[in-house]
Amino acid sequence: MNTAKTYELDYKIGWQEEFPVTVNNGKAVKIIEEAARELNLTVHQQTIPFPWSEDFGHFTEAFTGAMFGLGAGEKQPPLHHPKYDFPDEIIVTGILMFERILQNILASKE
Repeated sequence: MNTAKTYELDYKIGWQEEFPVTVNNGKAVKIIEEAARELNLTVHQQTIPFPWSEDFGHFTEAFTGAMFGLGAGEKQPPLHHPKYDFPDEIIVTGILMFERILQNILASKE
């Protein structure tokens, strides 16, 4: 901007979101919630959309799905922040969630 002012140039700044919105499928959400309940995990529904889906929106445009978070803690900086430090202790929770989700889906196909 300073360079444009120095040389008396016009400029225009714009923002374009490069990732499509992630729209969770209701059936997929129920599968996730069921797995969480079976693992005695607390489920929190977001009341407003939040911008951390990144490229997952491309996935849900092509396939039925839903995105969920494990919860890194309220005092944790946002993902991609330079001071964000992934809490390794939640890795097991993620593994257990995906394992239970897969077990439940496979059991429903029998």
